Amino acid sequence: FSGNATFLLQVREKDRDRYWTQQLNYTSGHFKKDLFVLPDYIIGNPVEVRLTTFTDGPGRHSLVVREAIIV
Repeated sequence: FSGNATFLLQVREKDRDRYWTQQLNYTSGHFKKDLFVLPDYIIGNPVEVRLTTFTDGPGRHSLVVREAIIV
């Protein structure tokens, strides 16, 4: 893979403002376990989880999620 990319995890209330955004760390192609603790004001609200890739130009990028657990 080539180029520079920024990967973000976003949690939003459906059809409203963004609640929470976290930049994902560069892992150089290695799997990594991350735990994200969300603010308690999100509890009980329907949310949308987005994984986003931003690039400055051409390149080839990959974001692989093997497992995601939302409790």
